[in-house]
Amino acid sequence: MIIYMTLRKIALPFALLALTGCASLTMDRQQAITIQTNHEDKEVTGIECALKNDEGTWSLTSPASVTVHKSAEDLVVDCKNHRITGNVSVASIANAPYSSNFLFLFGIGYLIDRKTGAGFDYPQNIVVKLTPIEEAGATAKVVSSE
Repeated sequence: MIIYMTLRKIALPFALLALTGCASLTMDRQQAITIQTNHEDKEVTGIECALKNDEGTWSLTSPASVTVHKSAEDLVVDCKNHRITGNVSVASIANAPYSSNFLFLFGIGYLIDRKTGAGFDYPQNIVVKLTPIEEAGATAKVVSSE
């Protein structure tokens, strides 16, 4: 009986501490992100944007917000219309509960949060810098040496 009481006193606080680190239990697996498109430091509205990570694809017309499924992978944002284009790759960043998982759950919560994406966040506001399509195409031209 004494051993049981001692183990209970030790195990319960440790278990509660471990659960506070699990992002899959405490954090949402989805996140709202706002996209703004700019050209020469001025906001440009009405630009079609596609957001993509390994969990899915979402679309919007800027400026707007969309809810995406979080992931450990980067979020790629491509925006364009008939005359202007821009894209950006945004890194996902480990949040605090995810970071503490490695210490408290011996890596199990760390792996679960990585798989579900709950342990990661993207920036809430993303600004995509736009360039005219002629300029964007000119930088991508291949010059032949013939």
